[in-house]
Amino acid sequence: MRQSLIRLNAKLGDQLLQRLSDAGARATRARGAVLRSLASRSGGFTIEELCRDVRPVGRATVYRTVRLLLREGLVCKLAMGDATPRYALSRPGHHHHAVCVRCGTIEDFRGCDLDKLVRKLAAAAQSDLLGHRLEVYVVCAACRASTVGQRGTRPAPTAGAARRAQPA
Repeated sequence: MRQSLIRLNAKLGDQLLQRLSDAGARATRARGAVLRSLASRSGGFTIEELCRDVRPVGRATVYRTVRLLLREGLVCKLAMGDATPRYALSRPGHHHHAVCVRCGTIEDFRGCDLDKLVRKLAAAAQSDLLGHRLEVYVVCAACRASTVGQRGTRPAPTAGAARRAQPA
């Protein structure tokens, strides 16, 4: 199972490299290392985390690669309350994000009834709708479970965590 997961991640990394190459970016060994690291992640990541994972690769290469991925729509950038953006691989199709305020895990979700409301708001403002974005800040099941095990009660998010989670 682990070997098949590694092969899937390597394949995704190669696909990302091909997409950037198709967009005119050079397919370098360092860029490939960054993309394979991204492909092996579940949830979100910061640039710092990515730099640690691909240590021999230069910091500028990591930043440039993430910037290219953003430009090509292959990565989503999410605002976090502590001013450190988190990124996640973008899945095909329209989607939104649930972001854990404790561990930073990012999950995609679909099937939101928000689209109809956004169109109504745009019409009421007599404006052309260009798009929308929704990030829901949560305490994920894993963080909630780890806290429940420690205290024996279900925790409520702290006011500070909720305040920090709101985008700037």
